[in-house]
Amino acid sequence: MYRMDVELIGANKNAQVTTEDKQHYYENYFNERTGDKGTVAHAYSKITYEDVYPNIDWVLYIKDAKLEHEFVVRPGGNPADIKLKYGGATELSIANDGSLAANTPQGKITEQAPVSYQQDRQAVKSNFKLNNAVLSYETGSYTGTLIIDPTLG
Repeated sequence: MYRMDVELIGANKNAQVTTEDKQHYYENYFNERTGDKGTVAHAYSKITYEDVYPNIDWVLYIKDAKLEHEFVVRPGGNPADIKLKYGGATELSIANDGSLAANTPQGKITEQAPVSYQQDRQAVKSNFKLNNAVLSYETGSYTGTLIIDPTLG
């Protein structure tokens, strides 16, 4: 087993969390602090971290039995504020097709090139930018709300 963490650099540590579509699955966790009562951790099909960056939400959800995520950049938000650090990756690289490869001792994890669009579904040019092992996004011009949708391959 191997773990790779993705950290949102400079993100709001007190972002409001909203959940949708509570699932039947849950887990119980017991430790010294919770004692015999334990803590119940429910599963949800969608979790949103609101204002993780100014006017930017981070949305995680299940689609076709796979974990997906996207950033929703509302008016006043700046996509360049989004910065991700991949802890546990031995190397990060951007391929010719725009995808991101994160190499680990257990193999390679790929994120397809981001697909971005305005709230009216009009496509917006976007790509990954890699600077000193920190990933960010570059986007074309847009109006209104922008959705940046990277997909794990």
